[in-house]
Amino acid sequence: MRVLDNIYDIVEWLAVPLIYFIIIAFLLLFVVRPFFAHLFDPQRIRAARAARELAEKEKERGIEEKDNESTTADNSAEDDGLDVSLRRKQSGGIRKDQQTIGEIADSDPEKAGELVKQWLKKET
Repeated sequence: MRVLDNIYDIVEWLAVPLIYFIIIAFLLLFVVRPFFAHLFDPQRIRAARAARELAEKEKERGIEEKDNESTTADNSAEDDGLDVSLRRKQSGGIRKDQQTIGEIADSDPEKAGELVKQWLKKET
């Protein structure tokens, strides 16, 4: 019986650290690991970087538009009565055309080259 009492005492002595170890292992597996997986997700990081770059471009575009508005206000007397809002609409249309051209060039460079050649032939 003495041997069984000794074994019981050893098991009782090891039970508390074993329970702590199991609790820590579950905490790492079910809390910390998913948190780090979400935190360092490559897709989320790329999306955050793209959003940051887009915000910077929008800020730069806003500054450029303010500069363009001030120069158009200064040159409005020389523009033969051209309305500033009309100029904004025209520049917006040009910007959309540039985006469309960029998308075509990215998807099919040969087709984009042919379109540019056709436009140049039309203008001359």
